[in-house]
Amino acid sequence: MGAPRDAYRRLSVVVLAAGVLLLGTSAARTGPPLDGETCPDYGDIVDRESMQGFDIERYQGIWYSAAVHEPSEPAACRCDQYNWTITSPETYSNRLTASCGRFPLDLSIVGKMSSDPANPGDTLEGMPPAFPLIPLQILYVEPNGTSQEYTACIRYACKKDYWVAAPPFYYPLFESVQIFTREQVASQATLNRLVQKAVDIGIVEDVSKLRNLTYSGCSAPSEIQGFDEVVYT
Repeated sequence: MGAPRDAYRRLSVVVLAAGVLLLGTSAARTGPPLDGETCPDYGDIVDRESMQGFDIERYQGIWYSAAVHEPSEPAACRCDQYNWTITSPETYSNRLTASCGRFPLDLSIVGKMSSDPANPGDTLEGMPPAFPLIPLQILYVEPNGTSQEYTACIRYACKKDYWVAAPPFYYPLFESVQIFTREQVASQATLNRLVQKAVDIGIVEDVSKLRNLTYSGCSAPSEIQGFDEVVYT
């Protein structure tokens, strides 16, 4: 009885997590940061200077959301933490833990590395089969002279005609802007600089559409019970 019960529990968490994320779409989507018609080419929005010599090893580790435009995440969600880990030369995992009201989330996101050496940040990410892989691109990173790891980054996702399978939902145009730092709470100066960078590279037109996340009273990831990690093949 243990194995079927565990399988049922994991399936229930997956469906619940998908439902919680999608419950926020109508309320959270106040309009895309771009023109709402087309997805830009990666080469037109990437910050070439910061991404020159990009080292994927330095990108690994824990990231926190400083500011986001995320249509699939309800405004009640907070405490977002991403653990980005290389799983093979071609793939990576990106574990998201968050708290959405009474619902703690622990999602095992999977990704595929860029196959273009000239554009190493042009990656794919999702939770197949329910959430198909879509472009989720690293556009900008900040190094730190005292640290081997990058200390801030800007990511962007865009996909036309995006279908989510569980529960069924359709985005005519899905767009997401993610501004990450290594600190739970970024300084105002850091946040201002990164938001301005997102404006400068052309992925944000209206900064009021970005949402700041709070981290007060957050549980440690080990305290959040989730479902088994998905392996991308």
